[in-house]
Amino acid sequence: MKNDFDVVWIGTGQATMTVVPRLAAAGKRVAIVERSSFGGTCVNTGCTPTKTLVASAHAIHLARRGREFGFSANGLTVDFSAAMETQQAARRRSSAGIKASLARLGTVFEGEASFQDDHTIQVGAELLEADTIVIHAGTRPVIPNVVGLEDVNYLTNETLLDLRELPSHLVIVGGSYIALEFAQIFRRFGSDVTVLEHGPRLVFREDEDISREVERILSEEGVRVVCNARVDRVDRSSSGVKMEVIIGGEPQTVAGSHLLLATGRIPNSDRLNTSAAGLKLTARGYIKVNELTQTNVSHIWAVGDINGKGAFTHTSVHDGEVFWDQFARQHGLSTDPPELDRTVSQRSVIYSMFIDPPLARVGLNETQARASGRNVLMAVSPMSRIARAREKRETNGLVKILVDADTEQVLGATIFGTGGDEVIGAFAVLMQAGLSWKQFRRVVFPHPTVSELMPWIMDGLKPLV
Repeated sequence: MKNDFDVVWIGTGQATMTVVPRLAAAGKRVAIVERSSFGGTCVNTGCTPTKTLVASAHAIHLARRGREFGFSANGLTVDFSAAMETQQAARRRSSAGIKASLARLGTVFEGEASFQDDHTIQVGAELLEADTIVIHAGTRPVIPNVVGLEDVNYLTNETLLDLRELPSHLVIVGGSYIALEFAQIFRRFGSDVTVLEHGPRLVFREDEDISREVERILSEEGVRVVCNARVDRVDRSSSGVKMEVIIGGEPQTVAGSHLLLATGRIPNSDRLNTSAAGLKLTARGYIKVNELTQTNVSHIWAVGDINGKGAFTHTSVHDGEVFWDQFARQHGLSTDPPELDRTVSQRSVIYSMFIDPPLARVGLNETQARASGRNVLMAVSPMSRIARAREKRETNGLVKILVDADTEQVLGATIFGTGGDEVIGAFAVLMQAGLSWKQFRRVVFPHPTVSELMPWIMDGLKPLV
């Protein structure tokens, strides 16, 4: 059956509710295609469930530290099944809400989308034709090529969320954001946890001193961190899984009850028959787009993780805003001047890793600043200098601020410490507005907060040497 629409929207990640309500309000006929769970990664296997688990694990951790706060939590019992049901209920509720909302805004088709040509999408027996097509089909976990893996009941960040029994020993392959959030969560729930990182250090995109601090904090909580570890073979064992691992050049055996693979993500472009539409892909399979999220086929756009321009919910949402600016202008729906239109290249890199304390960064880190060739100033402060952190008994971590000495503009900031995931937004505003750090230095923040010390830290700006 053939169906005509103004827009076909493939996938329902977090850019969807940014744009589809606007399309519907403008009177556009919209088809929304979803192959699995409404809401995409964030709602179903990312932010919503994992941050619910982070909160549970944090509460357990604080209870164990009760003496520091003047109380005792002797006899503390962790109900892992209840904690897992809480996150599952949260994601079911969010996904159902998005599905119901989209059904009111357009026509929903559940199934796999496949291009038939550059204007036509097939979903089951339905053919959907549209003048504009937006691909928002996301990514999925990478499954590494390891001997024996196909015979083992390994977990990914998606399937791990369906566990009902607490692993006695969770072995995690990978040492970045997803891996470390789960490592700390499950250690706080009571599992033994081993992290196997192929590279020489954790979170390799961050500065070395940040990586060392992350490893120290996790190790002090009982997470075993092993770097320079290459997994060569995986087998079943009586207790769960057994791995042959080359650690620092030496063969060793690592065993555990459960295995979590957290080695990255790959785009879902291979499921869409993109060649039928003439779309160009990168070497890694991401759909090529320009800074407006437009593909090489002018009426087809790709937003979110699948375009390789960002791997976060907030970058997906911003991609949706970028698309909307162009669509609204093309269809006479915008009265804003063109210079206000957003682009992918204008946004600063910003993200948080939700270990405890959170690690947040915007813009350049020290390593990147040194490589930039600019005249850079840097200020560094331990979190223990911040009164609010001491009062909360949360003094782990540090702050690093980088400034261009010639333009006085902030190049980047890393906040690894309590409240960092929220405070980092102040630096994002400062950088987006192009303000001098000296103007920020004059801002008055409320006391006692973590944010109040950020301007004062800048008094310590010194040239990189």
